[in-house]
Amino acid sequence: MSLLGKLEITGFDEKPSMQNEVSVNQETLVSMLEYDLYLFNRKFPCADWTEMVRTWLKKGARIDFYFQRMHLLAGQNLRQLQQENPDKVSFYNMLGIPDGVIINANEKPIKSKTFLNKFKTFHFTLFQNPNQLWLEGTHLPRARFMYDCELFRPKDYDAMPERIREYEQIIKQLKIYCQPVKI
Repeated sequence: MSLLGKLEITGFDEKPSMQNEVSVNQETLVSMLEYDLYLFNRKFPCADWTEMVRTWLKKGARIDFYFQRMHLLAGQNLRQLQQENPDKVSFYNMLGIPDGVIINANEKPIKSKTFLNKFKTFHFTLFQNPNQLWLEGTHLPRARFMYDCELFRPKDYDAMPERIREYEQIIKQLKIYCQPVKI
């Protein structure tokens, strides 16, 4: 649980908090870990995730997407973003992670299948400069609804260094073991 920044949403019937609450600038690196990037396949009633990312890019942010499967229509929208911003948008397929990789410095080596299964329904987006974290406790594949979401703003982020370091370590390991891909 976050200390002050807990935001629960039941899906897109309410405004997605990440769209309106995070702060980005030209120094921001956004690392988004999703399963199938399904939310980028079309506009939903209260959110257009492609436009949200496009807004971050216009502010100068750089965005790395980590995924296991790519939804076809989402791929078309995200390919356009990558073509418009070739130096600011990168994609990493997590399916190439070898077995036995140490994903967290506090854990024993974890088999890639176990690691990948964890992130079929649990997703996060790590923002650096300013430091923020968005967690989706439950977001099923190909689902437009997410549950148990939390946003850690900078003041929350700084108050939870151990939990935050876990997500930073995951991204660091993914950078090592996942090859960038063009979509």
